[in-house]
Amino acid sequence: DETYTNGETGIVITGTDFGASQGSGTVKISPTDNVNDSNAVTQTVTSWGNTSITFTAVRGSLAASTNLY
Repeated sequence: DETYTNGETGIVITGTDFGASQGSGTVKISPTDNVNDSNAVTQTVTSWGNTSITFTAVRGSLAASTNLY
């Protein structure tokens, strides 16, 4: 329910059981509800903890007026 601009920093996802370190985990923004969509864009993670992940928005080729997941 947020609007993010390309390059916006400090975006936080909160939750539980993400793991204490990033490992092989990623954050993706997709034009569909499928993270495996070929147009999904992997985000730049700046901090990873068990209850929160912070990232910088990378829109890539995703249009500014597109609903994203």
